[in-house]
Amino acid sequence: MQIPDDRWARINDVLTTALALDPDARAAFLDKECAGEPEVREEVEALLRADAEGPAFLEGDAVSFAGPAYTSESPEETAPPGSSTSPGSRLAPGQEIGAYRLVEEIGRGGMSRVFRARRADGTYEQTVALKVLRLGLGSAEARRRFQLERQVLAGLSHPNIARLLDGGVTPEGRPYLVMEHVEGTAITEYCEAHNCSLAERVRLLKTVAEALQYAHRNLVVHRDLKPANVLVTEDGTPTLLDFGIAKLLNAETLPGGAEGAPTVPATRAGRRPMTPAYAAPEQVEGETVTVATDVYQLGVLGYELLTGRRPYRSAGRSRFKVERAVLEEPPRRPSSAAQTDPSDASVASVPEGRPRELQGDLDAILLKALQKAPGDRYASAADVAEDLGRYQSGRPVKARPVTLGYRTRKFVRRHVVGTTAAVAGLVLVVGFVATLFYQRARTAQQRDRARRAAATAEQVSDFMVELFEASNPMTDARRLTARELLRRGEARVDALDGRPTVQARLLDAMGRAHLGLGHHDRADSLLERAVMLRRQIHEPPHEALATSLTHRADAAAGQGNVVEAESLAQAALAMRRSLHGSDHPAVARSLNDIGRYLQEQRALAPAESLHHRALTILRKTGGPARTRAETLERLAATLRDRGQPDSAVVLARRVLAMHRSRWDGLHSEVISAEHTLAYSLRAAGRYDEGAARYRTVLEKQRARYGPEHPVLADTHNDLAYLRKQQGRPTAAVRHYRRALAIRRSALGPAHPKTTGTLQNLAGALWAQEAYGEVEGVLRKRVEALRAHAPADSGRLGKALGGLARFLAERGQFATAVGPMRDTYRLYRQQHGPEALYTILKAGELGAVLEALGRNQEAGPLLRRHYRTLRARRDSILHHHNTYTRLDVVYNLRAMGTVFKQANLNDLARRYQHLREKYQS
Repeated sequence: MQIPDDRWARINDVLTTALALDPDARAAFLDKECAGEPEVREEVEALLRADAEGPAFLEGDAVSFAGPAYTSESPEETAPPGSSTSPGSRLAPGQEIGAYRLVEEIGRGGMSRVFRARRADGTYEQTVALKVLRLGLGSAEARRRFQLERQVLAGLSHPNIARLLDGGVTPEGRPYLVMEHVEGTAITEYCEAHNCSLAERVRLLKTVAEALQYAHRNLVVHRDLKPANVLVTEDGTPTLLDFGIAKLLNAETLPGGAEGAPTVPATRAGRRPMTPAYAAPEQVEGETVTVATDVYQLGVLGYELLTGRRPYRSAGRSRFKVERAVLEEPPRRPSSAAQTDPSDASVASVPEGRPRELQGDLDAILLKALQKAPGDRYASAADVAEDLGRYQSGRPVKARPVTLGYRTRKFVRRHVVGTTAAVAGLVLVVGFVATLFYQRARTAQQRDRARRAAATAEQVSDFMVELFEASNPMTDARRLTARELLRRGEARVDALDGRPTVQARLLDAMGRAHLGLGHHDRADSLLERAVMLRRQIHEPPHEALATSLTHRADAAAGQGNVVEAESLAQAALAMRRSLHGSDHPAVARSLNDIGRYLQEQRALAPAESLHHRALTILRKTGGPARTRAETLERLAATLRDRGQPDSAVVLARRVLAMHRSRWDGLHSEVISAEHTLAYSLRAAGRYDEGAARYRTVLEKQRARYGPEHPVLADTHNDLAYLRKQQGRPTAAVRHYRRALAIRRSALGPAHPKTTGTLQNLAGALWAQEAYGEVEGVLRKRVEALRAHAPADSGRLGKALGGLARFLAERGQFATAVGPMRDTYRLYRQQHGPEALYTILKAGELGAVLEALGRNQEAGPLLRRHYRTLRARRDSILHHHNTYTRLDVVYNLRAMGTVFKQANLNDLARRYQHLREKYQS
C-alpha cells in the first residue's frame, strides 16, 4: 500500500526527533507526539527498529532499505508451510519461464529474486541469470523501477557491464529479465582469495571506473556501487551488474515522460533507495543524485579494496549514527586506516608495507572522491580513472597540488637512467642557460616597461583594497592593521574623484572592514557612497552594484534595521537573477541573506523556504562549499527558532565539521558555527553542553577579535539567558552586564541590541528579587531611547510598557499610570486605535486607573478591551503569532487582581498552555 506524501512528511518529522532522543525516552515521546495517529507511530517504530539493527542494516539490500515504496508482503515469501497460493506463484528450480528453466536461486533482494537458469527450448545451450519481480510487488513504482532497469541494461553494451539478453512477463504478470550470467566473486573477496597486490587492486578499480564512465556517458547513474555488485571472474575481469536502483538522467525517455519516470530520489523517511554502508551524503539526505554520487561510491569501494576498511567506523553503530558519520565525519586517511591494530580482531590484516604504499597519491585520490560536497569531488568517473592511470604510470596525479618538488620526484622515478645521464651533462649547459636567461630578462624588461604604466592605477587600487581588507578580522587575516589605516584611507579617498571605479572599490572595502570591526554606522556611510558611485558607473543590473547592495544590507542589519536590510538584499537578488538566471550560486547567496533577515523579523516559514531554495541551487550548480555551509547554518538557526532544536543541533554539527575540514579552529566561520551549535543546544534544553560550548566560543572570540568586539557581547548575552534558564540568575546578571558594557561602547546606548540587553538584565535582576535595581535598569532603557532614538516610537513604546508593567505588578499604580498612558498613546500613533496591541494597552491602562479608584476614566477603556478580546479571541488563538498570544496572557494576568470578569478568566485559561510552552 502506498503511503500518502503528507503522511510521509509527518513520519519524517517524528522520526528525526525520535532518533535524536535517548532510546529510553522515545516511547514517552511517541505516546505524546503520535496520540490519535497509530499509523504514523507504527511506521516510525518500524524505522526505529531498523535503525537499531546496527551493522546488519548496513549491508541490507538497497531496495529493501527504501521501504514501502518498493517492498510489500508477498504470499510467496510469507506463506507458512503447507499453505496454498495461486497456481504458478511459487518459483522453484525446474520451473520454466519463457525459454528458460530455473536451476537454483543465487540472489534475493527487496524487489526481485535472481536464479541461475539454462535455456530449455533446445535451440542452443546457454546459462543465464534470470531476475524476476517478487510476488506481491504490485505497486506502480516498483514496476516502473523494474522497467527502468530493463531500459538501462538494454542501452548498455560494454565488456565490463553485465549484458541484457532477453525479457518478458510470466503468466502471472511478473516481469523478468534475462541477463548474462557472470561466474565470479565479489571484488573484495576475489582480491583476498587471490592475495592481490596493491597494483592489481588499482587495476581492477580503474577498470570499474571506466565501466562506470561508460554508463554515465549513456546517461545512467548506478547509485548502488558496492563489492557485491562488482564480480570478478577467475581470469581477473571485473563486471559491473545490478542496476536495480539506477537512475536515468534523461527521464523523459521513459513511457509517460518525466512525470512517470521513477528517477527522482525519494526524500521521505525510509524511502531512499540505497545501500547505507556505501551511500553518498546526498543519498543519506534524500537530495538529488548525480554522477557525483557514483564517484563517491567508487571512492568507498576503492577505500575498502585498498585498505580492507571502510571510510567510517561502523561496528556497533546504529543507522542514525552511521548516517551522521557520512554527513559529518571526515574519512580517515587511507594510509592511516590500513595500519593494522593488533587489538582489533574484527578487521582483516593488510600487508605490512601497504600503509606506506597508500601514502601520497592514493590517499589524495580516494579522499578527493570522498568529499562531502558533490562539487568538491572528481567531476566524473573518467577523471578518477585518469588519476589512477597517472598513478600507475608514475605521473603526477591531479588530486594533489602540483609543486615543483612533487613533479621532479615523479619525473626522476620514471626516468632514472635518463636523469643520471642528464646530470652528467648539466655542467656543460649551465653557461648557455645563464646567457639565455639574461637575454630573456632584458627582453622582458623592455616589454614590461610598456605595460607597467597602463597597469599602475589598477595595481595601486588592488594594493589599497588588500590593505583595507587586511584590517577586517572577519576575513582570513590573522594580524589586524591599526584602525588609523582606515581613517587615513577615508581621508585620501576623496582625492580620487577623477577615478570613480577605484574610489567605489576602496569605499566598499573600507565599509566591509568597518563591518568586521563592528562599526556599523561608519560602515553604512561608506557603503552608501559606494552604492551611489556604482549606480553612476554601471547601468543596472551589474554584479558590482549587487555586491555593494549586499554589503550595505549587512550594515543595516548590524544597526538593527532588518527591514531595510531585507529591502537591499531583495534589490541585489533581482539584479542577480536578471544577470545570471534563477539557478546560480550568486542567487543562492542572496536568497540566504533574505532568509536571514526574515528570520530576524520572525517570519520563520518563509525564511526556511528560502534557505531550502538556496541549497537546491547550490546542489544543482555545485556552488562553493563555503556558501553551502553558510546556508545550512542559517537553516539550522531557522529550524531552531521554529521549535525544532534537535534537528538544528544535527545540522549545526554538520556545518561545524564542514568548516573544520577547511580551516583551523580560530577561523571566523568555525567560531560562528560553534556559536550556532551552542545556541541550538540551549534551545534543545541541553544546558550543560550548551554552556561548555559557549565558553569555548568566548575564548576563541577573545583570541581572534579582542575583548571588546561586539560579537563577544552576543555570546555573553546568549550564555546569560542559558544561565537564567538553569536557575542561576547571579551568573546571568554577570554575563548580561558584560554584554551591556561592550554594546554600549561599540554600538551606542540606543542600539536595539543595547536596549534589548537592558531588558534582559532587568529580567535576571527580577529573578534575583533585586527589585530596586530592576526599576533603575528599565528607566535607563526608556531614557536612552528618548535621548537617542526619539523617532523610534515602536521601541520606546515597548520600553515604556515594560516599565509600566513592572510598576503595576509591584503595586505602584500611581507611579505606573504615567508610563502606561504614554505607552497607550504611542501604540495608537504607531498601530492605530483598532489594532490588537493598542487594545491590549488600553486594557492595561484601564486596569491601573481602576486600581487607583478612577473608575470614570477606566470604564470605557476596560469595556472596549473586554469586547474586543471576546470578539477576536479565536482569531488571536489561530492567526496571531506566539508573541501576540503571550502578550494577551500577560495582559490578562496583570489585570487579574483589579478586573474581575469571569469570561476574561476563562479566556486566560485557554491561553494557559501557550504561556507554559513559550514562557521563555
